[in-house]
This record gives sequence, structure tokens and C-alpha cells, in this order.
Amino acid sequence: MSKKFYADHEEVFHYTTAAGLYGIVSSKTIWASHTQFLNDTEEGVVFSRRVLPMILRSVVKPEKLTEIVELLEIAQTTAQDNYVTAFCATKDKGIAQNGLLSQWRGYGLDGGYAIVFDAKGLVDLLNTERKMYFEEGWAWGNVLYTLADLSSFQDKHNVKHFEHVRKGVSDFLETKDTRKAYPAFNSIALLSAFYKHRGFKEEKEFRIFVSEPSAKVGPAPSNKSGKAYRIAHSYLRNGETAPCIHFFEDQKLKALPIRRVIVGPHPEKQKRKKSVEILLRNHGTDAKVSVSDTPFRGK
Repeated sequence: MSKKFYADHEEVFHYTTAAGLYGIVSSKTIWASHTQFLNDTEEGVVFSRRVLPMILRSVVKPEKLTEIVELLEIAQTTAQDNYVTAFCATKDKGIAQNGLLSQWRGYGLDGGYAIVFDAKGLVDLLNTERKMYFEEGWAWGNVLYTLADLSSFQDKHNVKHFEHVRKGVSDFLETKDTRKAYPAFNSIALLSAFYKHRGFKEEKEFRIFVSEPSAKVGPAPSNKSGKAYRIAHSYLRNGETAPCIHFFEDQKLKALPIRRVIVGPHPEKQKRKKSVEILLRNHGTDAKVSVSDTPFRGK
């Protein structure tokens, strides 16, 4: 996963509701949801079911491929709890100014807001964050939407994780020792978080990903650092309790690196602009507030 996405994008966009905006600004935190509770019905499995078989063809017999893929998927999700938080990026000036229509459709029934973060400032906070806790996996980068041809993937981080998966599975098949497959689990978890169906391509999404030891398994034996584990929180989502973690909650920030906020399409968007300006000021955030000109009716 690219560690220089801020070189490609100075700003990144997080679309949310009024409640989400208030929570992020007031708490100075960003929530990452468990991957099994996201909106994409193929979240976390599109990689294992469409890409993983291509990676393993060179080390697994064809008649065993489906069985091995299913075993890896079950083992990985049992051993780890994976969390992501998502952003959009764009180089289109119109979208940067007014927001992405598909996102307004998703959040726009009640108006919606786009919080525009300074990408490098966000990375600086993440670099501090990753030193504070023990994590089984950690990455940030652009989501990949091309699933058909592995030869198109030139990113050295992807290639490294492909090799971890092949070696882990090959060693397991040779020795029948499940511990030999452990390195593959971390790579499968990470790769799974960064592959999505091409239907989501226009979002140009990038993600922050964290993998924690599963609540079923308990503390990781590999934690020799003495670092603390994160606290797993919960929130209500679509009538169920969804697990999440809070980035930056222990950094005690005065403000997040928010450059600006775009108020989404709504009949009272000017009124909402004023309320957002007051919210930001009251919580020590110096950011510009604008309203989207996208002619979506919303509420």
C-alpha cells in the first residue's frame, strides 16, 4: 500500500452525516468500522474469492484451490478483527469544490457533509498513532478496483504481500504445520481491505486499515513490545451494534487537520453553513466552510 498518497492528493474527503460531522469535530477522532459491518456486501471477500485464487495457482493444485481459499478465509477472519475508515480523493476541480454526486446521493437525503482533510497532516497523525499501540497489521493507501490481471499490479508493497501469501501457503502444504501459514494471514487481511468491486471505482477511495487480534483468540503471542492494545468501541448501525476503533483518541489533539467542510445539497444549506462555522469555531478548528452547487434535491 502506498505510503505517499499525500504526494498524489493534497486533500482527502470524508463524507458523513450531521451527526458524523459533529462527532468528528467535537471528539477530534475518526472512527474505523469493522469490515464485516460495512455497506459493501462483498467487503473483505472480493479479494479472497476473486484475487487470492490467482495468486495461489502456482503453489496449489487446481483440485485443491477452492478448499484452500475457503480455509484461509475462515482462518484469517477468526484470528483477526479488521477495521477500516474510508475517504475519497479527486483531481477534478469541480468535484473538489462541490463534492461527488454519488456521495451526496448516499448522504444527501438529509443534506450530508464532506470533511476535507489535509492529507499530509493526516499521515503525520497516523505515524504518531502507529507507535502507540500493538497492531497485527497497519496500512493506508489507495483502493484497487482492477481484479482480473495480476500482472498489472506493479506496487512493490502488493508484490511483497503476494509473495508472503504464496510462501505461507506453500510451507503449510509441505509441512502441515498451521503456524507456517500465519504470515499469510496478515497479508490476506491487508490485501482484502484494499480490493473492491469496480462498481465503486468513481469514489477513488483510499483507506486507513488496522488489524487487531480477534476477540475470540485473545492477545497475540507476537506482542513482545509491551505496547497497549486498542479499545474496541461500538455504535448502532442499521439496527445492530457495530464494532469500531477510534483513531487519535489518546493523542489529545486540539483539532484535526481539517482544511474545509462542504455542506451538501439541501434547501437550507446556507443556514447549515452558518451552523458548521460556529461548530468549527467552538472546537478550535480553523477551516473554511462552503456549500455545494450540485443540483441534487436531497431532502
